[in-house]
Amino acid sequence: MTASRSQAHRSEFGTAVSEMGEGIGQIKEDLGELAHSAVNTAKAGLSDAKQGVSRSIQMAKEKGSEATDVLRKQVKSRPLTYVGLAAGLGLLAGMFIFRPRS
Repeated sequence: MTASRSQAHRSEFGTAVSEMGEGIGQIKEDLGELAHSAVNTAKAGLSDAKQGVSRSIQMAKEKGSEATDVLRKQVKSRPLTYVGLAAGLGLLAGMFIFRPRS
């Protein structure tokens, strides 16, 4: 009887170890899939971020170009006004930079 019980316990233990091995294998597989999924999600997010930055840069270039065109037209229409403005700004900058220090 004792030998029979011992044999039964060994058999149950062997079955339990085998099932644990299968469970560990499944966990490894699941972790691999999870890691792969995380990498793909990160790549997609990075791609979206790159596209967003690209669009923002393009929009900034367009706005800058439009502003430059408007400024050129204004300077061409009133050149003496802008020469005077530039001279006045230069004078103010010079006064701040070269003011006496006490």
